[in-house]
Amino acid sequence: RDGTITPLKNFLTQRAVQSLVCLSNGLFDEPSAKWLASFGGHHGIEEYHGFRFLHFNWDVYLQTMATAPREHVKMVKHNMFRGGTHGNPHNTMVIEVEIDPFTVWQRLLEYRKSLSKEFQADLGLISKESEEILRHYHAIVTAQRDDLKDLSKTPTFDPSVFCSSSASDRAGSYDRLKRMLTVFAFEEVIAGLKAAGKGETGCDDTTAFTYCVSANWLERLWGPYGLELRQSNEKFGRGKIVIEELLNSPPVIVRRYDEHVAIVDTTRIAGMVLMEMEALAKIWAEQMESVVLDHLDLQRIVLETSVRRS
Repeated sequence: RDGTITPLKNFLTQRAVQSLVCLSNGLFDEPSAKWLASFGGHHGIEEYHGFRFLHFNWDVYLQTMATAPREHVKMVKHNMFRGGTHGNPHNTMVIEVEIDPFTVWQRLLEYRKSLSKEFQADLGLISKESEEILRHYHAIVTAQRDDLKDLSKTPTFDPSVFCSSSASDRAGSYDRLKRMLTVFAFEEVIAGLKAAGKGETGCDDTTAFTYCVSANWLERLWGPYGLELRQSNEKFGRGKIVIEELLNSPPVIVRRYDEHVAIVDTTRIAGMVLMEMEALAKIWAEQMESVVLDHLDLQRIVLETSVRRS
């Protein structure tokens, strides 16, 4: 689970960048938005609905920005005072704006700090969603209907004031947090089943056979979903769909060459995935409390670097 912390903080940084680009565009500060969106080769980050856009880890990204030299960005603007048709080359002017990366970096840290509190609150909703998934499943199994379905809804968030893209609003952020949790939870459960399936003679071990078969079956089910959930797309709720498919899958019976039978308990595995998601969400929420300390470390490193250069 420790291996999930850096991807989480990478995503937090990505969200801070996306939010600041969104705000800069909304306030007509296009030069800053353009510079930030392209910093480090991250062109297109403002529209990316995924969680793996940073090309390097969050701390390297932020340290590099804080110590970067000032730059000049040229923008072509429509001269509203001359009138005429928009887009007419004779009614445009080129402006040059100086960008101070250190100032942008300071704003980014503020956004990151604010978003960490948002992440912490949203991660606290995961256990309730897991309970709702299981409640709905048991209602359908026992009564063939769910009278409470319309009363139990996924959390809703107000849309962004400045951006229409889901990459920059809280609803999109929450959906991607759930995607990340789903990806890491499935991978952890598969790894656990594989570890339990390594008997003294591998899958031939009678005790380990069920775990081995379950791991192989789950890995085949998860494969296409895992690829999809790692990509950028605007489809919401995809993580929930794979869990529902797992719950709705009948038990799988596998007979070995020596007539030994293993049963893949799909419902139990779905419960394991949901439990892992809840455990990860709790760890991640605790990690969000350390973001302020991360920033203090960054500020110390940046100060030491500046002193050495002077």
